[in-house]
Amino acid sequence: MLAHFSDQPSVSELNPLQLIFHYFWQLCLFRRHPAELPGGHSNLLVIALMYGLIVICASALSYPSRSLLTTISMVVVGLTIQVSLIFILMWFKGFIDRTIAVIGNLLGASALMTCLLLPINLILLQGTPGLVVSVADALTWLWLGWWLCISGYILARSINISIVQGAFIAFLIELLSVLTSFSLFPEL
Repeated sequence: MLAHFSDQPSVSELNPLQLIFHYFWQLCLFRRHPAELPGGHSNLLVIALMYGLIVICASALSYPSRSLLTTISMVVVGLTIQVSLIFILMWFKGFIDRTIAVIGNLLGASALMTCLLLPINLILLQGTPGLVVSVADALTWLWLGWWLCISGYILARSINISIVQGAFIAFLIELLSVLTSFSLFPEL
């Protein structure tokens, strides 16, 4: 039995994509500190591209009647609002030097959480009312709480606020992004 565990690769033996996934999974489990993400612009670009690809694919699978242009536009609007408000928050709190890392952490964690939510969302959208849909609905609320805790944790560790304050700020930013997207694209 012990040999089975020793056959698993160590973190140093993982390829770059696996390292990224491992880092964000550990962050979602509150085992990593947001400052551990390198804050370079190239890292943020890679994370933002991965985030965009994952969110666009998840949206296309969840809402196949929505056009690709509308989906991309909604992601861009939401991302612009989130990045702008995080930048303003970081500037206001005096931690502008941490902005790249905070945005990277929030996008990476959100991308991973989107992957986890996708099967549940598909059940909700395509299932018939019953026990499975009710369980999926409950899991969606659990997922929302987890995502708010993760976002709150990232903000709390990055700008010296409480996790509750960070979760509330993340909720308000997400709410503003969703409301703006739906007001700009009312046909949805």
